[in-house]
Amino acid sequence: MIKIELVYNKGYKWTNAKNISVKGYLFTAENKLLKENEFVDYLTTLKTFDEFKSFLKEANGIFSIVIKNGNGIWAAIDSTRSFPLFYYQDNDFFVITDNPETFHKHNIPFVLDENNIVLFRYSGFTAIGNTLLKNVSQIISGEAICFEKGNLQKTYYVEFLTNSFSKKTRSEQKHELKQILLRVGERMIQNLRNKPVAIPLSGGIDSRLMAYLLRKNNYKEVICYTFGKKENIEIKHAKRTAEKLGYKFYFINYDEKDDKLNQDPVFCEYADFAGNYSCKFAEQDYFAVKELIEKKILLPETVFIPGNSGAIAGHLLNKKMEHDNFPFLEHTLEEVFYFVYPRNKEKKIIRHEINILDNVNREFPTYLVYENWRFKGTTAMAFNSSKVWDFFDFQFLLPLWDKELFDFFLHTPFEHKCDKNLYKETLLELFDEFDINYRGEELYPSESLIKKVSFKSKLKKTFPFLKNFVNIEKSDILNAKLYTLGFVDDLKKSGYYRKVLAFNGIFSSWYILRIKQKIQNYDKRNH
Repeated sequence: MIKIELVYNKGYKWTNAKNISVKGYLFTAENKLLKENEFVDYLTTLKTFDEFKSFLKEANGIFSIVIKNGNGIWAAIDSTRSFPLFYYQDNDFFVITDNPETFHKHNIPFVLDENNIVLFRYSGFTAIGNTLLKNVSQIISGEAICFEKGNLQKTYYVEFLTNSFSKKTRSEQKHELKQILLRVGERMIQNLRNKPVAIPLSGGIDSRLMAYLLRKNNYKEVICYTFGKKENIEIKHAKRTAEKLGYKFYFINYDEKDDKLNQDPVFCEYADFAGNYSCKFAEQDYFAVKELIEKKILLPETVFIPGNSGAIAGHLLNKKMEHDNFPFLEHTLEEVFYFVYPRNKEKKIIRHEINILDNVNREFPTYLVYENWRFKGTTAMAFNSSKVWDFFDFQFLLPLWDKELFDFFLHTPFEHKCDKNLYKETLLELFDEFDINYRGEELYPSESLIKKVSFKSKLKKTFPFLKNFVNIEKSDILNAKLYTLGFVDDLKKSGYYRKVLAFNGIFSSWYILRIKQKIQNYDKRNH
């Protein structure tokens, strides 16, 4: 028996027809834009799961697909996990949904997975393919599944792994990247269909690129916004960029935001919507979007276009990672699983989850294995910020994960890719056109700061007790100290509080506490 429960219809809506359900959009290999019924009609031509996989390999967009095929089911999500899908299997009984709460309808037990709780508390996400619930799985970025006759087949139709690298000169690669970015901009404009745009504009180059591409295509209906404390260093460059491009700019002040956010029923509903028993909600944009709505600055048809995420351009890589003896596992423990103060027993659980980084398949460069693992796991959390726009019923585009860009950087040699060096250089050259290249003022960490941070990191590895002195308020440009107060109170009252090394540790812990209480309350009502 197969059950399909697709209930989230905010932002992008589900289109259901001909035993096919689709959400989002994609461009075909022929660069044809497919949405809604056209999307469905295109999928009706696929007769086998192999054909479905071949189609997905060429698909370029953000989407979720569920196809009921006779007595079986095919399903897939895009490489950004923009619209997550979850499933439960018990022999020939199979349920797939976009909201795990619907499993209650089918009397599926909600039992928390203690190992995944540890992973989540430290990082904000669960083990790849898992959730915080035992026996409930999720389709992960770039994955397709087929369930037929009690058998479940899982396959990755896209991975960030290759042994084929560009032989072009740096100059030739920059030229190619510029041409690709122009085509990305053209697809973005085609997709927008003259709808108004909102850009969460930081002082960095990723979101600035989105604004640049819109201006390059003479797109008029654009607003830009930045948020945080008044002294937020991002404001100067963001406002300057908007003004240079002729776009309206708004700053949302977080200096006096709600310290009782944990008691706001709308926020709690959002936390459930974005968390989905699998990924930490992103709270930063919540205030900004809410205020822009309240001030009637956003039109209902507004499309959000963020700079998420330049990670594919080499953001995750540093110069030392080219060598196979680089300690990827230790690096990951420090850079990914750092939200709360570590305990030895819990570190063993985490090490077991990421041991792939110690026992890598030598078929591919080790740094690509690391990037591929990050894209399937941590990137999901980065893209979960799009849930705030989804929640408030807005659509969004993610141009920086365009397939053509993805493929370009997959085949870019390490020396041009680490620390996004080719990407940065290329973008700054493009920005000259509209005088938004801020030479000598870009918000990159200096070499001395990088060395200082690296030295401090080594000290903490050698002397773990130093983490007791971490001051998470030191770089608090969003005023998280204020709006996390209520969450800390909840954690302390329940006895679930412990020392955190990042504000994210407060939110990941609070979300675990919330779902524990939800499950307890549900069990009480039904027993």
